[in-house]
Amino acid sequence: MPISPYLNLLKNRINIQQVPFSDRGSRLLIFQTPGESKLFIKLAERLITLQPDIEAYLKRPPFIKDLCFIDETGQLLEFQIESYPHVLYFHTRLGDFSLVFGDRRTVAIGLPFGVTAGLSFHVSPQFWQNGERGGVFKSVRNLAYSSNGTIIRNQITPKAGGYGVEFIIQASDDIAITLTVAVQGELKEEPKTLPFSIIQVAAENRWQSWFERLPPVSDNYRRPYAYAWWIMANNLVKSTGAGGLRGHDALQKPLCGVVVMG
Repeated sequence: MPISPYLNLLKNRINIQQVPFSDRGSRLLIFQTPGESKLFIKLAERLITLQPDIEAYLKRPPFIKDLCFIDETGQLLEFQIESYPHVLYFHTRLGDFSLVFGDRRTVAIGLPFGVTAGLSFHVSPQFWQNGERGGVFKSVRNLAYSSNGTIIRNQITPKAGGYGVEFIIQASDDIAITLTVAVQGELKEEPKTLPFSIIQVAAENRWQSWFERLPPVSDNYRRPYAYAWWIMANNLVKSTGAGGLRGHDALQKPLCGVVVMG
């Protein structure tokens, strides 16, 4: 259980069927598919080099979809979510999977101890479009996935305009799977995966430091106030080519609406 009172205060306040789970500075937005034990990851970027229409992002499909936890035979594991500002716990019949951000471009998933299990997902790293005179194919983002555990199965299959991935690990102690989404040229080598406990402690400390900045507020307002600060942190990202942090270009207004209603 988190040490920070604010982290505990927001236990299960974050519903990722409605609001994305993210981290300060990240453009990765994690949602749960409504009514299903599946996740999807969208990019909080307009990507006008792909489509110049400034509202095209509203219709763009997820970069990663059908992200599932699976057992050693590849069968989907149903889950129940327990959420905190810095971590999501997924309770399954094999044990608890955990999810945190390792950095602004990396999602880390911790596996239950002593099981053979993993992930399956569909990634769409390319964009294509028909035009009046033909068509165009462009790169969206690069993806790398890795683990510090023993790999049992690692299968990539062309599927539905992208790639289906099945990645199964023999999990001993402190095993993680990481998903790193990067722009062209950033993935010059395969990322190394740290033990999950190290990544999780760093995420907890990062959020603890953020909540320590909150001014005092009446106890009656502490929970909605903390939630508003969590939303604000998730809206802070670094603009491409700039040194400061600013709100998500694509999602600033919708998320501010969530704050008002929270």
